[in-house]
Amino acid sequence: MLMAVENGKMVLASSKMKRNHFTCPACSQTVFLRAGSVKMAHFAHAKGSDCVASEGETREHLLGKKQLFNWAKRHQYKPVYEVYLPEIKQRPDLLIKIGRQTVALEYQCSPISLTRLQERNAGYRKMNIKVWWILGAPYRHRRLSNFKVAQFTQFIFNRFDLLFWNTTEERFSYGQQYLKIDFYKKRYSKPWSKQVLMQQTKSINRQVMEGQAHLQEIVQQCYQAGHLFVGIPLVGHYLAEQWPSTCNGLTVWQTQVLLELEKFQLGQQWSLTDWYDWLDQVGQRQWFLFPCLGSLNQIKKKYLQQFTLALQRYNVIAINQDVSYINLPQWFKDGTAKINYIRAL
Repeated sequence: MLMAVENGKMVLASSKMKRNHFTCPACSQTVFLRAGSVKMAHFAHAKGSDCVASEGETREHLLGKKQLFNWAKRHQYKPVYEVYLPEIKQRPDLLIKIGRQTVALEYQCSPISLTRLQERNAGYRKMNIKVWWILGAPYRHRRLSNFKVAQFTQFIFNRFDLLFWNTTEERFSYGQQYLKIDFYKKRYSKPWSKQVLMQQTKSINRQVMEGQAHLQEIVQQCYQAGHLFVGIPLVGHYLAEQWPSTCNGLTVWQTQVLLELEKFQLGQQWSLTDWYDWLDQVGQRQWFLFPCLGSLNQIKKKYLQQFTLALQRYNVIAINQDVSYINLPQWFKDGTAKINYIRAL
């Protein structure tokens, strides 16, 4: 940590300090100044300390905190290092003020479990403190799994994104490289829907023939309903870029919805609330958790609304005051029939 108490006052670690008696502001235990030619100056607890503030910090973490402090200071956000919050037993790397909103900056360079992340976010919400999870080099320098992306997803600049800090360039960067289109390798900067449909159909067919493990469940579900997964109706395809939100992509989830919808009789009606409640339950295991988005799963809500409008556009449902199931979507007998149909569009 960068801050300690000396003679009743908070002091910032520096290699120029004398090695006096320092204590931890969180637990009042003795801490020791560590400063040398390799490590940045910082304070450390004795080995085996159980203090909340005794977590080991890498040079990247210490440097990033200092740089973020300077960034916040330049923007007049009144940054304060490592304020211990006894009500929730947490110590953010920085607290800043943006207008009337207190914001905790957590510069994350080490692994953190989903459970611990949920606990920390819950603590900040309890105190009405907004939190920015800022990822360091260990996260920025590798391709994150979709699960890990979802774990740190935040709502930034009116979009879902990841927030990184680059200590080499001393600037923020973002995670829009994690946007992707299901079963599609980008060959065009702005592909047409027809191009995406063609490539998705061919890719699904190839992956099913290869016996890809992640598709086995949906392939079996389609087979039991008398369909082939490659023959899913066009409305089942998710054609746009999507933020990682489900285990196997939105095309698989939307196919599950179509299969569940087939179990109802045409003419079935739902109130709009009941419709979204039902839709929310379909394929629930497919959806990732988003602990940094609060209690409302904004991402899932967005995609449920999008698919509802797509079903209406393809004349599968009608929406007035209620939602009515009015038509069966067209399934295809195989990939060849589907390709020929798409070509003719």
